[in-house]
Amino acid sequence: MRYGSWETFTRQMRLAQPTDQAEALAAGAAALLRRHWDRNRPIRLLGVRAGRLMHRPAAVQATLPLDP
Repeated sequence: MRYGSWETFTRQMRLAQPTDQAEALAAGAAALLRRHWDRNRPIRLLGVRAGRLMHRPAAVQATLPLDP
């Protein structure tokens, strides 16, 4: 997460179970965002990285659920 002031913060978490489900990855990313975002500061950039994924035959893209 990079704020408008260019300060950059990184946070990580490991899911309880391995997954290839985009929804589970998006939910984990959204949980980190809700836990660590200072809502009084605008975000300039938000990046999400996933590793050690399970194989899935087709690519999947999910939208982060950002509702409060």
